[in-house]
Amino acid sequence: MRQLSKDSPIEFRNIEFSDAWYISELGVLLAYQNRGIGTQIMVKCLARILEHQFHYFVTRTAAKGSNSINIFRKLGAIELPEHQDVSDSKQIKDYKSQSTARIYFYGCCEEALRKIIKI
Repeated sequence: MRQLSKDSPIEFRNIEFSDAWYISELGVLLAYQNRGIGTQIMVKCLARILEHQFHYFVTRTAAKGSNSINIFRKLGAIELPEHQDVSDSKQIKDYKSQSTARIYFYGCCEEALRKIIKI
């Protein structure tokens, strides 16, 4: 997790960079999926972002086959129009990722935490 800057590799439109943190990827081992662990990780991340006086998050995930997409949507995050081709990356080659494209989501930490509490 890190604070976004205007030097980020992807052009994020209409995002207040000074008030957003970037979460690179959310992953839970296959054997532990569908137990709420990904949601618990996001709760910790969102709380940490708020502790640092920031209010928004940007995250990325695989464009296909990622359970994280459902988590981010459940939290009220919106998909950004920018996609990233990672077909030449080490992650694709070493970990055999299910998708060569990454998509980005943007959300409000406080709203996301309220949605989690209701879940």
